[in-house]
Amino acid sequence: MEIDDAIRNVSDAQSLANFLGQLRADDAVHAIASLDDFLEQMQAFVVDAGSGPLAAYATLPEKAWRLVAELLFAAAVYE
Repeated sequence: MEIDDAIRNVSDAQSLANFLGQLRADDAVHAIASLDDFLEQMQAFVVDAGSGPLAAYATLPEKAWRLVAELLFAAAVYE
């Protein structure tokens, strides 16, 4: 399954975990040197894409955006 298909199939925790597994195996991800680099790229994308690709998600409830933040933080400190 292609990454784009995996993204479209995310609908619950298990499908998100499946997507993350596919993402980890993707060659583009292996080019990222560190978590800091990843977060820097993600931050830049969120800022730059606000009126582009992310515009479709502008009407999501605050809790959806908060979930993204909580997942990122939890993963960063998870042991």
